[in-house]
This record gives sequence, structure tokens and C-alpha cells, in this order.
Amino acid sequence: MIRKITITLTASFLIFLMLSCSQKYDDTGIFEPSDPDHSADTLLAVSGRFAAFPSDIISDGYIHIGTDTGETGDTLSSSVSLVRFSIPETEGLDSAYITYRINMPDMSVYENTAIDVSHYAKFWDRDDFDIDHSLLNHFATIPLKSDSSLSALTFRIDLTAEMLNGWANTTSDSSYATLLLESSSDPHISPILKMYSSRWPSESLKPSVNTYYTLDDSLITFKSPVSDDMSLVFKKTDTDSPEGKVKIGGVSGESYITKFDLSSIPSGAVVLTGRIDMAYAENGRDPVYGGIETQALTDEEIFIYVLTDGLWETDIDSVSYDSLNVWQYKLKLSGVDNFFSMDTVIQNWIREPDDNHGILIRSEKWGSPFGYTTFREPRLNVSYIIPGGSE
Repeated sequence: MIRKITITLTASFLIFLMLSCSQKYDDTGIFEPSDPDHSADTLLAVSGRFAAFPSDIISDGYIHIGTDTGETGDTLSSSVSLVRFSIPETEGLDSAYITYRINMPDMSVYENTAIDVSHYAKFWDRDDFDIDHSLLNHFATIPLKSDSSLSALTFRIDLTAEMLNGWANTTSDSSYATLLLESSSDPHISPILKMYSSRWPSESLKPSVNTYYTLDDSLITFKSPVSDDMSLVFKKTDTDSPEGKVKIGGVSGESYITKFDLSSIPSGAVVLTGRIDMAYAENGRDPVYGGIETQALTDEEIFIYVLTDGLWETDIDSVSYDSLNVWQYKLKLSGVDNFFSMDTVIQNWIREPDDNHGILIRSEKWGSPFGYTTFREPRLNVSYIIPGGSE
């Protein structure tokens, strides 16, 4: 009987809370009940800093080549790509070439630009992406076509039997060759060029090695896939944002670290809602590469991590966070506020102030790895009750 009464009372209390919470939010998203036993605070960040987490490898289904000087965008980036392929049989070889399909809407911006191609005399894999420039041998500068024809959307690297035999004799694994593709320096390829990589899901758009042989007066052709490719990105850290705003994203993984002072809230408070408010700033996207592209199939547009120490406040290179318990949110980019509910984290910080080292906000699963999105500085909205007069 006692158990039944307890359950009934608990359920009634939960229903009361649910009804209260569902009806008493104002237009800013903060919970403002009329009951004087409830309190609501809006807290501004007491400290905030940008942090750049280098992300040297891009694996988004493309390879990227170019040097953005800042004239066409804000990212000040450069990207080179490594390509590995199986060396074909050279006996009877008439010709061979590698083709990449370009994914850019307007090739006219690349007029008079070219890609430098070098052989890399080393077996390369994804666990070893530090380039030893002493092992590079430049052998071709290939202009990009700037017209609107279909051929302009295909990048072709011609190979000879002499080249292939020489490469087989200068690499530890004679069955593979690796090439480095980078922007020719005058003028630079800008904005950064994008081509379909060997990891693109559609076979028809993947790069290929094409070979032609003459055997017994017959022409025989073969088409084989490129074994692997990836892009290496180098970027100047440029995280300056307009006053009162925050830039998040970009290829280097620029993130925003912030901390809220909760000392005004009594330690015995019971949190009803603890929400981070981060509104999208109007026109807050990179003018060339764009920003967050809201995806219908994923809710993982923004990740928030809880920091585990406060070393970042004096050394921005020392950032430690709980990577296992990540808070994932989908964003609204129509000028409205975004509310990221973190009730349990805020409750813990109120009860254990020494655990409050702040949060790390960073972008995930974006459309363009070179873009950024600008938001207004985050605020924390907290609604709570003080049960039994707790202090």
C-alpha cells in the first residue's frame, strides 16, 4: 500500500513538472514559471577562447588541390593530394593515363592555372602522411581547362612505359607508384579545386588508370581503379570573429571554448532546464566555401564536449575534454535561436563547482571542409527550484 501511494505521488509530481515545463517558456526559450519558488537566470560567458585542432587529412569523398590566398575566401588554406595506384604491365604498352573527374560548377575561374605532378619515391599509406620532399621528382605541369565543355571536367595525367618502369625500380614496393598533385604557383589554383576521389561511392565517378596495349595487331584496353588517394591540408589559423560573435568550423577544426559562472545559483538548486543558447548570425558563412549545410539524414551538426580541466584558460594548446560523452545537436540556420539542452551537466556544476571547467563547441559532418559558420556568443539559460529552502 505504501509503495502504491509513493508511485502515485511521484507520477503526479512528474506530470506537474511536465505540464509546467511545456507551457512556461518565453520567446527566448528560457523557462519562466509564475510560481515564486522557481527562479530563472540568463548567464553570459565569463571567458571564451578559440582553439584550432589541426585536421591534416580530409576524407570526404574528394581530393582537394589549391592555395587559397584569401582573395576569394576567408580560409587562407592550401591543399595537396597524394595518389597511389598499381603499376600496370609495361610490355606492349602503347599509352597509359590516369583520369580524375572534377566537381566544380565554374571552371572559368581557373583560367591560366595548372597542377604540378610529381612522383613520390616512397610507398605511401594513410598512416604516413608527412611528405619527404627530397623524394619528390616533378615530371609534369598540367593546365586546367577553363571552358565549359565536358572535357574541362576531366583531369588527365599521361604516363609512359619508361616512367612506370623507372618508378618500379625506385620504390620499396615495386608494384605501386605514388604521385603528389599540387597547385602550380603562378597563378595559384584558387578557390581550392575539388575532384572525386577513389572513396566516392559511385563507380562511374571514381578515378581510374587507363592502359592501351597492342598484341598481335589488336588493340586491348584495360581500366583499373586508383588504389587510394587523400588530401593533406595546411591552414593558417585565422579564427578572428566580429565582436560578440563566434566562428565555428573550417578545415582545421576551429572550435570555441567557453565557461559560465554559476556562483549566483544556490548549491542546493534543482535544475529544471539548463540550455545553451547559440543563435545563427545573419549571413554568417564563408563567402566561397559556405558553412554548415544542414543535413536531413543526420543530427550531428554541432558537438559539445565537457572540459575536464581548466588549463586552456592559460594555455590554449592544452585542451582536455570528455570525448566519450558527447552532446550532439542539429542546428537551425534560419535566423532563429538554437537551444542545446544540457540539464545534467549544469546540475553537476552547481553541486560541484570545481567540476565546472567549461565546454568545447565544434562542428561535425559539414558539407565543405573549408567553410565556417558564425554564431552569436553563447548564453546559458537556467531555470531551477530551491526545495525546502536549500541554500
